[in-house]
Amino acid sequence: MILVQAESGYLPARPDPGVAHPDDPGLIDCRPYPAIPSEFHACQVIDAEAAKEFAVTIRLTPDRPRPLAVEFPDDKPRDLGVLGLQPVGVDRGEFVHAGTARAVCGLAEGERRRLFLQTQDAQFAAALTVDGSAADPVAVKLQPTGTITGRLLDKDGKPLKGVAFKILYDDGPGRPGVMIHGGSVHRAPTPIEEKRYQLLTGSRADKMGRWTQAEKTDAGGRFRVGGLIPSVAFDLYAQLVTEPNAKGSRYVTGYAKLTRPTVKPGEIRDLGDLTVADLP
Repeated sequence: MILVQAESGYLPARPDPGVAHPDDPGLIDCRPYPAIPSEFHACQVIDAEAAKEFAVTIRLTPDRPRPLAVEFPDDKPRDLGVLGLQPVGVDRGEFVHAGTARAVCGLAEGERRRLFLQTQDAQFAAALTVDGSAADPVAVKLQPTGTITGRLLDKDGKPLKGVAFKILYDDGPGRPGVMIHGGSVHRAPTPIEEKRYQLLTGSRADKMGRWTQAEKTDAGGRFRVGGLIPSVAFDLYAQLVTEPNAKGSRYVTGYAKLTRPTVKPGEIRDLGDLTVADLP
């Protein structure tokens, strides 16, 4: 198997189904380790006879990057956290400095990819779907972020103190979600991607990413979480902790999915009392 990785300017490899790994059709079955197609720009099986020279032609498909045009409500460019500029398999999110030109790359014909943007100061954000069949610039109009408030209780109505939260935005069918908070971005892996990561690395993938450590519930269980992308549904998770020990330290006991709201641009939405029915 020959794998080709160019510097830039080409679409990801689209291997023939006959080279798929038996345990995961999304991987290339090569040795000694399988490969992820989106990390390469071409792959080809070579059937070579011993001690015989031969020529091989490998073709790369030129990329058609779509420039990213971001409109800020106050016409003041800001630093951005962006997810979706690269193919999903290799996209780790990017920090884009104010005024820096960027483009959506590696879009295959007919591909539809979710794009998430948020300013580093968390004041403005947006999400949209980009279509690979188009070639014009991707125009994004950022909007003021939203805020949620509420109170977190246990099943007996007792306030839960010191609980942090996780926001995972809708990432399309079959995908758990995306976390984006200022310059930090994270895409939660699907069950297939978890197995794939373990097959490639021997370790487990990070399912949840970073928590809102600075936005915990107070002594009365009340919370306020801001910087939310408007008009995009998200799953709200709570990171549950123990009571403080003699040194004041708390330990994580698990997490619970609470609700799936959306917020309007600039909205402060009160979710009221949220109950965690079964604590670990």
